[in-house]
Amino acid sequence: LAYHRDGTAGLNRLLSLFNGYHCTNATTRRALAVAGLEQEVANLGAWGKDELHRLVAAFLEVRFPTVVVLNKCDRPSARAHVDRLKAARPGLDLVPCSAR
Repeated sequence: LAYHRDGTAGLNRLLSLFNGYHCTNATTRRALAVAGLEQEVANLGAWGKDELHRLVAAFLEVRFPTVVVLNKCDRPSARAHVDRLKAARPGLDLVPCSAR
């Protein structure tokens, strides 16, 4: 992917690969930041499976955020379940709710 030492051609090619998901270059750049790969863009040719996996995982997180709605939170036992889920998945957006 990297054609120039400064990585600009490689970066432009990398950004274009994610355009098929109807996202802006800013979204892909945000994924690079979330993955901690902003500084490594100039060295795309040296990337391996680990870097690509980090970028794809970060892209999915940025482009397709997940919100989990926890229904039946009006029940007495709900608080314990909500607390357990929050502890198990600290970065996940949980929304306790009740249909009542």
